[in-house]
Amino acid sequence: LRQVLHNLLGNALRYAHTKVEMAATFEAGIPVVTLSNDCDPKTMATVGLGLGLRLVRGICTSTGMGFETQTLAGGFVARLRVDDFRTS
Repeated sequence: LRQVLHNLLGNALRYAHTKVEMAATFEAGIPVVTLSNDCDPKTMATVGLGLGLRLVRGICTSTGMGFETQTLAGGFVARLRVDDFRTS
């Protein structure tokens, strides 16, 4: 969980144009973390190797955490749902 949050927040900060928002809520008793930013398309293609979100998706799949992303006009949203988290 720590690695997933670290990668998501790092990406949100790296690619943000002016703002990053993070919210932690409960939906039907299940913890949900949402990170969003107003990404700058000019910097997205030049920074990093593109592995961060793939690693996050792999960790989430192997541990049972729900993970989804959404690209919006001028922004990006990542949503982490910790409903069936397995530590082994």
